[in-house]
Amino acid sequence: MDKRMKLIQQIKVLISHLEREFGTKLTSGVLELIYKRYKNGLVILQKDDDVAKIYIVGGEEPI
Repeated sequence: MDKRMKLIQQIKVLISHLEREFGTKLTSGVLELIYKRYKNGLVILQKDDDVAKIYIVGGEEPI
């Protein structure tokens, strides 16, 4: 398994864990931000084969 596929698999495991453990709490706060970032990262990795680097960073979104 190459690094890209391994990363995709690990992100899927993380998302699954978040949904299982914090399902109802994923609609607000820090957990929502984390969840959205990883979901978006997964979509990007699965769609675009030319991605050389991906950064999933924390912090607040600009208003």
